[in-house]
Amino acid sequence: MKKLPWHEYNLHIRIYNFENVRDAILDFICPFINTNRDFFQSWNFLIEPDVCELAQGELRLRFKGTHSNLETIQNKLIIDLQEYARRTAILIEDGPSGSHEGCHGVRHEKFLGASSEDFGEDWPTIVELLQSGSEHSLEILELGRNLKERKALQKYYRQRVVHPYYLHLPANQLIVEP
Repeated sequence: MKKLPWHEYNLHIRIYNFENVRDAILDFICPFINTNRDFFQSWNFLIEPDVCELAQGELRLRFKGTHSNLETIQNKLIIDLQEYARRTAILIEDGPSGSHEGCHGVRHEKFLGASSEDFGEDWPTIVELLQSGSEHSLEILELGRNLKERKALQKYYRQRVVHPYYLHLPANQLIVEP
């Protein structure tokens, strides 16, 4: 099977808190994914420290697909990010779009997926976990945003949980352990 290319985009969050990250996920990433599903084979996002030192954190949005489809995604993403950055104050203005292409947040590098040294034959399963976690996170965060009762909205319930590494991925996407 031919390995498809990847593109990663890094969205810098101006004030890094739960609400801003959640809103960027739900108000930008969710509609963008739903509108452009025909242009990629798989996708995911992660919440990471900002390696460019422009903000406290960033959303890394990744797509896997053909070169021509990823070029289309890139063009659409830049246009949509410009509009989103213009109408909200969530993203840091890093150029016209509040984002940049990179690899693990490093500007001007290409994300190629993982090599056999990283995850070996488990990489396809990791990709499925990332996409599944991303899809479910969109649903869970949207439902959570609708909660109104004080008990349901307790600020930042903290409990230290030890779990297998692969559970880090969906926990990250739910803004549990950025």
